[in-house]
Amino acid sequence: MIKLSIIIILVFIVLITIFALYFSTTIENFTNSSPTDPKYDYQKVLKDFYDELNKTPATTSTSPAPDASLEPASGSAVPANTTTTTPPTTTTPSPSGSSVTLSPQSSSMVDFIALIETYKPWGAYFAGNVSDDNKLLDLLNRDNRNAIITGQIVKNNVNGFGAIKNIASISGTINTTIEWGQNSISPEYTICSITRYTGNTNNKRILTAKDASPTNDWLHGHQFGKRGVVYYNNEYKIDNSLTISGNVNDWVVTCASSKGQTPTNVFINGVPSGVKEGGVGGLKLSINKIDNTNIINEFSDFALSYVIIWDVALSDTALKIVSDNLINYLITGENIVFDMGSLTIDDKVKVLSVKSNFIQAETNKLVSKLSTNANANTNTNTNANTNTNTNTNTDTDNNTTIDINHPDVTNILNKVANLENNLSNSEVVQKVPSTNVLTAAQEQTNNQANKATICNLVDEMPNPLMSSFSDEMINVPITNTDKAYQSYLWCKCDGVNGVKANTDKCKMYEVCRRNYVNNNRIDFKANSETISSIDRKLYDSCINVFENFPRYLDANK
Repeated sequence: MIKLSIIIILVFIVLITIFALYFSTTIENFTNSSPTDPKYDYQKVLKDFYDELNKTPATTSTSPAPDASLEPASGSAVPANTTTTTPPTTTTPSPSGSSVTLSPQSSSMVDFIALIETYKPWGAYFAGNVSDDNKLLDLLNRDNRNAIITGQIVKNNVNGFGAIKNIASISGTINTTIEWGQNSISPEYTICSITRYTGNTNNKRILTAKDASPTNDWLHGHQFGKRGVVYYNNEYKIDNSLTISGNVNDWVVTCASSKGQTPTNVFINGVPSGVKEGGVGGLKLSINKIDNTNIINEFSDFALSYVIIWDVALSDTALKIVSDNLINYLITGENIVFDMGSLTIDDKVKVLSVKSNFIQAETNKLVSKLSTNANANTNTNTNANTNTNTNTNTDTDNNTTIDINHPDVTNILNKVANLENNLSNSEVVQKVPSTNVLTAAQEQTNNQANKATICNLVDEMPNPLMSSFSDEMINVPITNTDKAYQSYLWCKCDGVNGVKANTDKCKMYEVCRRNYVNNNRIDFKANSETISSIDRKLYDSCINVFENFPRYLDANK
């Protein structure tokens, strides 16, 4: 009997050794939170899923920023267990007698800071940040990005004109100018602002291009007594007949991108309003300062609260987050936070968690777009019966070709590379992302054409067997009918980041598989005393969710 036990133990050790070696690369990526693959954010996944399973309310902490509430709003991209207090919709008569109703928007300050941490603005400007020598200072403390003010300005901190609570602003007349630096309207750009007219006579354009010309005209937010006008490069990006409720002197929140699909390439007071795409930059932003005498008379008496500039075209999701937070500022008067330096540890954890989710979502969008470009390129090549480009990434099974020299594809690859760098806090800007991006794009294309049989048989993930947690899941063919693999294959039916992969059970299944691998390997067999507290909590959750989850703590006593 003793000999038999020894033989069984030896066989078990050999099997575990083979298993551990097979998974060594995966374990390393998973535990190190690979910067080039957002899927392997181990600590974040553990925390998120433990919170989801236990439905524990998030700890609410107060940011040191005087007026900044970092509580995530309902519907925002934050962990599901967080709570929020939403200010009521308020109607306030403006001093001019009009009545403006503002509604709280769904994106929170947490979402905004996560976005800023991901896409650093070219410049960020707030009326409460004006120097004694008349400079509108960049909130990110870059002296070469400060805007120069000439003429008289008045600093205000009042409500009205659509603002529910007191907000900071600076106002000037047609003799007041503000000039931003070179490339403040970059070749590719996003600009968001809170501006308004302050009179009834001098109401022309406010934010414009200093070097605008009759053949390359540019303005943002106001024109000829109208609010919410976006006119880039001699073309209206909104319906020119668009009217906005309220008085001509009310504040308007204008967010627009030089790229993106209509209508979400432009948000006017939180409403998607784009009717045309595009916009060519390479200009200098200004107020009441236009070099060309043909349009020199289009001056305004104005007020400004916030102007935020990016030298990239933000996605529709990111654009809405900025627009929402600017509107919420008009409602709450709470200053917008642009960095994590003054936040508490709890708030920093919230921001980093949302940032990770945000980067994953942005990367998935770009990879999806890359795959779409690949399919479009394939269709074009098929119709033309030619494909002479040798610098491509081709899937021979599906005849799908990704032309990495195409300008649109190059732009996408650069954006994904920057997202990868951002996730790893790297200062080195890569020219192209790691090869896993192209692989992921190809996998997505393949998954659309080929699905495992289990995908069409059941509507929810099959109950995993014990071996479903311990067997290696490397290069499992979709034709495999082994019951141990069916849960894994079902979760990959629509791709590694598809709808099914993001169901609670599939996400929990993946986390439990990782939990088993990390705590029952050849060089470390956790028991009740040596397992980490968070892994122990997750282990208990896995047992509760999956009846066949291996009880390795009992085996390792």
